[in-house]
Amino acid sequence: MEEAFTSEQLFAFKKSFDLFDTSNEGLIPFDKLQVLLRSIGQKPTPEDIIAYKNEFDADNRGYLNFDAFKDIMYERFRKDDKATEILGAFKVFDKENTGNVKCDDLRDAILSLSDLLNDEQVDEMMKDLDPEASGAFNYVDLVKEMMEVKALAKPEA
Repeated sequence: MEEAFTSEQLFAFKKSFDLFDTSNEGLIPFDKLQVLLRSIGQKPTPEDIIAYKNEFDADNRGYLNFDAFKDIMYERFRKDDKATEILGAFKVFDKENTGNVKCDDLRDAILSLSDLLNDEQVDEMMKDLDPEASGAFNYVDLVKEMMEVKALAKPEA
């Protein structure tokens, strides 16, 4: 996993982590994690912090070591990469750069590119994406929602 980061990133992560390791024991209190993440440009939600505590502090010691912090950063970078990839796919259909996709454009593309779904299935998908039947949906909000649901649905290891 270390190869997922540049040496500069690892150095910056370690320097930031060390600022919060006031006892020089290689540990930081979990209650400082949100501040640490924000200090390096991340925007964790309270739900993210709870999920990290559940995953990385199963014994309830209340502390996080640097290896666990790197794992958290890896998860965050992977999540950001996946969201960027999905946003890019939707952006192709956002001709006016509004953050919205016209349902007809997406419907036509799905039907022309794949024979896995029939008209009725694609129509049902469009109803889910655009419940008010406005003819378009905000794909930025959709991707945010998808990433949140994915994080909540992560199976226990």
